[in-house]
Amino acid sequence: YRLLQTFGEYYLEGYFGAAAIDIEPDNSREVSQTDLMGGVNAGYLIEEYLAFQMGYGHISGDLSADLFSMGMRQSMNRAPFSYLFGLDAEIYSPDGGSSKFGIAPAVGAELILNESFEVGLRYQHDFIFSDDNISINRFTARLQYNF
Repeated sequence: YRLLQTFGEYYLEGYFGAAAIDIEPDNSREVSQTDLMGGVNAGYLIEEYLAFQMGYGHISGDLSADLFSMGMRQSMNRAPFSYLFGLDAEIYSPDGGSSKFGIAPAVGAELILNESFEVGLRYQHDFIFSDDNISINRFTARLQYNF
């Protein structure tokens, strides 16, 4: 196992999991649904602990939506485990409505398998800024490949 990642490294990660979407419109009752989601993030490790990433995610089901994100991720490596904290700015684009801006803090833990692969779990809460109160809780498993 490597003890610390090297900086200047690109990575690609795929993720799959569940998204619990809560929508509270001003003049009607709350809508809540849990759907499957998947996506991909591509990033660049600026320093051994700091990365910049961009990504795309899709939530499938009745409340289908696309998520386009860009943000920073900080990781704390304690081989063979690594812990991450992140903050993304994103565009929430539901199939049946207009796009909205949001922010999404994240926490996670991962297992470093070798110099190229990491697997892990992540929780991310999306705060969507709109007239309706929209929030998304994402629980995902991820696989990361380091170039």
